[in-house]
Amino acid sequence: MIIRDFHHSDLGELVDVYNDARRLVECFRSEDVSSRRLRSLTSNESIQVAVVKQVVVGFISIWPPEKFIHHLYVRPSCQNLGIAKRLIKTCQDRYGLPLSLKTLAANRNACDFYEYNNWELISAGQGSEGPYHQYSLRSA
Repeated sequence: MIIRDFHHSDLGELVDVYNDARRLVECFRSEDVSSRRLRSLTSNESIQVAVVKQVVVGFISIWPPEKFIHHLYVRPSCQNLGIAKRLIKTCQDRYGLPLSLKTLAANRNACDFYEYNNWELISAGQGSEGPYHQYSLRSA
């Protein structure tokens, strides 16, 4: 697996990863996004992609000024293989700590993943898709 910067030619695969991963988790709205909508959602963010055998298997987007991870998705068939950890490590190496992110509180798999990997729950709130947890990674 390699982690590299996003290329515009990756956009279709990113849309597939995003939609497939969100469909897997019942707490997300069921509507798929288009290429145009995903570009809007990641506007001005740095995007890194995980690639295996020339196929995009995951991606992470971060808002560099605040070191805020806005999106982290891995293809359902490739989850639990360490891809998300490698994508996070890439952001950590590039931008430093602390990193932060939000995830829906109902997304228990994500919350469990972050908590298991030493992310600290720093706040909770209510967003447009429901209650969320905000996490921070302060040390490696």
